[in-house]
Amino acid sequence: MRRTSFALITTAPVLAALVLAPVTASGTVGGGVETQRTVTLALATRPKVQRPTLERLEQDAVAKGSTLLDAVKSYATQKAASDPRVHANRPDGDIVDGFAIDPDVMIDDLPYAEVVDLAQIAKSAGITHEEAIRRYGFQGAVSRVVGRIAAAFPAEIAGSAIINNGAGVRIGFKSAVPSGAVELAGSLPVEVVLVGGKGFSERELKSVLESTTGLLGARPDTAGVRGWYDTDTGRITVQVKPRNQPTDAAGFRTAVQPPRPGNPRIAIDAVAVSDFGTRPVDGYLRGGGLLNKPDGEALCTNAFNVTHTSGDKGTVTARHCADDPYLIYWNHDTQGGHTTISRMFRAANYDIARFTTGGLTATRTFYYGWETPRYADGVETSPSRDEWVCAFGRTTGAAGCGQVTKVNISTTDDQGRPVRGLIEEVGAGLRGGDSGGVFHYGAILWGVTSYTLEVGDEPIGGGFTRADAINNGQLGTGWTVYTR
Repeated sequence: MRRTSFALITTAPVLAALVLAPVTASGTVGGGVETQRTVTLALATRPKVQRPTLERLEQDAVAKGSTLLDAVKSYATQKAASDPRVHANRPDGDIVDGFAIDPDVMIDDLPYAEVVDLAQIAKSAGITHEEAIRRYGFQGAVSRVVGRIAAAFPAEIAGSAIINNGAGVRIGFKSAVPSGAVELAGSLPVEVVLVGGKGFSERELKSVLESTTGLLGARPDTAGVRGWYDTDTGRITVQVKPRNQPTDAAGFRTAVQPPRPGNPRIAIDAVAVSDFGTRPVDGYLRGGGLLNKPDGEALCTNAFNVTHTSGDKGTVTARHCADDPYLIYWNHDTQGGHTTISRMFRAANYDIARFTTGGLTATRTFYYGWETPRYADGVETSPSRDEWVCAFGRTTGAAGCGQVTKVNISTTDDQGRPVRGLIEEVGAGLRGGDSGGVFHYGAILWGVTSYTLEVGDEPIGGGFTRADAINNGQLGTGWTVYTR
């Protein structure tokens, strides 16, 4: 099975060559300023995490002249062979359609899957595996706590970010810092800075962003829009691409001036551009398989499987990969096998589509690398800026890992359809054929690959649709991501 040199499905000029001028809405950040109340849970006061097993494995690796990853894999294999609890939760078995699933081994406080991904993060960050564990080994814990805070205070939380190279997390709030948020954050072993009095919530930013991109994207003189927000400042940026090169640039800028946001602490900047610097990176059945057109032409990658309350199963890829009503899903080379899958549903506002599983049995597993599957254990719901996330696609394979730069981007595709709920990362460069593939961290699913982010002709990162959009009904009522 071919793995490289797949052509892009669509083409576009690379990176904007023309930025006409910014247009700023009259609503400005700073109206009705409140005194911010910051609560800092200093590192010295945080619970201390002991990792004796990892320390011993590091020492063993040095003594043997091998890598920490080799030592970790050897330890996990031995643990899986001797401990029956490792095999206790295997709903699709230890061997799924010819592949041995990664062992469910905890190495001190870290799941094996996270330790493996931290090795990939180390490569992307240019640091050692040991340093990546020390610096970013708390990301999973931070993500779970931020998710609980967001669920408890949805109208108050104003975004989160990893700070100090992984040594801490900052969480913002519209009003005063809720005491319940402080209590939840108290379990984290890193420095936590909770900032109150920002005057806006992330929910408000997302709502204003989507209404603004919808309004500007519907204009007949607009070829597309792409927008995002900054939770530090409350500022929304919307790029607007003219349908034709405007003869009256000043008139176009005036025409696309965004509406005033209802909250004076939120500001909108509209910028006219010739290009967004993005392009589409155009399948037992598991995520990370290969998707071809019926005539055999290589197309995309699939991300992961979904399940319905009725018990039916399906598989997910990008909406822009779903123009054909039928695709051919192929497993990886060692396993082989394929089936025809048929399109069932395309999301109206998200770059995701649902297909049947054809003649294969859907599993709760996904490929995170060539021939290397693992179980999916959950879905990310509250991403933080600068969190690490890893990618897999048919062209670049394990494409590497990147850090999240934007969450909840709202844009339009080449047919003018809204594309919402996008996360963007820099570090994991993607190429043609990777579309529809999976973004993850450890066994937690983050999303479905939508586009590559380029500078010149070189990919520097990518964008993906949030996986939790599926659990929120965007692929039909009753459908959720199929996890263990």
